[in-house]
Amino acid sequence: DESHAYVFTGPVLGYAFKLLEDPLLSKVLQNAQFDLHFLLTRHNVRVAGSVDDTIVAWHSRWPEIAGAKTDLQGNKKGGIRRTRKSLSFFGSLFTNAEWWKEYDDATAEEMYVLNGKDCCITLMVWNALKAELQELGLMDIYELTKRRIWPVVEMQARGLLVDDMLRQDRIGQLSQRGLLLLEELQSLAKPLLE
Repeated sequence: DESHAYVFTGPVLGYAFKLLEDPLLSKVLQNAQFDLHFLLTRHNVRVAGSVDDTIVAWHSRWPEIAGAKTDLQGNKKGGIRRTRKSLSFFGSLFTNAEWWKEYDDATAEEMYVLNGKDCCITLMVWNALKAELQELGLMDIYELTKRRIWPVVEMQARGLLVDDMLRQDRIGQLSQRGLLLLEELQSLAKPLLE
């Protein structure tokens, strides 16, 4: 619920996978495309059942402001990129939650708490966005877009098929053309330099 979260640690992660694979349980994710791809390709977990996504809901509600990135300075690692579709941004709009995204120097226990807060805030954001989508009659747009997540995840997991012989042939052709152009450029430049 919006007030309680259970964070699965490494030794009991298998239980989380069983819940994710349960077709009777509904799931709410922030950036489902990434999480579904990661779970499928790294852990062979195919998330089943209804999967709602706050980013898709945001895009369905606010398509004109659903993705610009902003560079921020001051992070120990040099700079960070925030988007107008990050959970921290959504949390600032749809909840009264205090700032919770302190990753630098966090202990393992503090990271578990942070992840639990992420879960609660994701659900709060989803509930608020869902209410807006329903009020504005945008649920059909949301559902249409949401149905495209799994095909994209499966394409990412499969990767692109590459005709390597053709690729090597084209690289050779481009290299030859590059040598010819370099010769031509040198023949044009040499008289000017002399």
